Amino acid sequence: NIFDKLKKSGIKYRVAISGSDEEAKKISNQFKITTEKTDLKSRLVIVDRKQTLFIVTDVHEEGDEVGIWLDSPFFSSALANLYESALK
Repeated sequence: NIFDKLKKSGIKYRVAISGSDEEAKKISNQFKITTEKTDLKSRLVIVDRKQTLFIVTDVHEEGDEVGIWLDSPFFSSALANLYESALK
């Protein structure tokens, strides 16, 4: 799976999941990863503290998903710091 490839490549990642403990455990077991529980209702990817991908549609909406890609090291680094604080 993708997480095995990331690990083998030496790429560090953190996965935060909102929802029930049962859902988090299911995802952890399915992908053999450690997840962190959060109450934050967002979907995003921060890449090397330089770029950010926001998914701006709700996960429960039907149809296409919409995302916004930002190439802003200042913003991405600040957002990463906020998430790290929230996940402590």
